[in-house]
Amino acid sequence: MRALEVRDHAPSTPAVLSKNGVKFALYSGGIDRRADLFRAVKKAIDAGLAPEDALRAMTLTPAEIYGVQDRLGSIEKGKIANLVVTKGDLFQDRTEVKYVFVDGVKFEPVEEPPAAGRTSSTPASEIARESVCRRHSC
Repeated sequence: MRALEVRDHAPSTPAVLSKNGVKFALYSGGIDRRADLFRAVKKAIDAGLAPEDALRAMTLTPAEIYGVQDRLGSIEKGKIANLVVTKGDLFQDRTEVKYVFVDGVKFEPVEEPPAAGRTSSTPASEIARESVCRRHSC
């Protein structure tokens, strides 16, 4: 029963940490599909985490924790330019990825026909995200 309670309350943990000024990072460990990471973050947002705190926990805070904030984690002159440009809120299911910049080089997602195991209900943004990352190892 305790394990079920912990699992049930897990999405609210980032909001509690943020509200109490605790530095934390969100990462994809234990998640097989990239889209599942965004769904998990969306659950945390729905449970009270501010979207800007979620984004920070995936960008600048991890860079600070690892001591590389002078090179990564935010958009500033002189830093490595890896970023995703979307049409719509990053954490929404149907958000469209417009561009991906890897080390300052622009890539445009190319939609692929649904692969085996994908249904027509798979959001185009998920297909594009996976396509870009598969081709460019991001």
